[in-house]
This record gives sequence, C-alpha cells and structure tokens, in this order.
Amino acid sequence: MDKVSFDKLVDIIFRELIPKLVYNRGVSKFAEERSKFEGWLKA
Repeated sequence: MDKVSFDKLVDIIFRELIPKLVYNRGVSKFAEERSKFEGWLKA
C-alpha cells in the first residue's frame, strides 16, 4: 500500500471540495439565510 503525504491528501480533498462549495447554489442560499448546513456534505 502506498503512503500518501498529508499535504498531498489535503490537496486531493480540497481540489474536489472547493469547486463543490463554490458552485453549489444550495450552499450560497443557506449562507444567505444563515442556516446551518453541516448535514449537506454527508449526502
């Protein structure tokens, strides 16, 4: 099993996560209304 450095793992995660946050209409709507949206990421 190959070991992945912490920095590489963070890069992989954020490369996928940031676009989902930036381009998700639901997140911006929740932010506008100051609703809690911790659960949306689990879906």
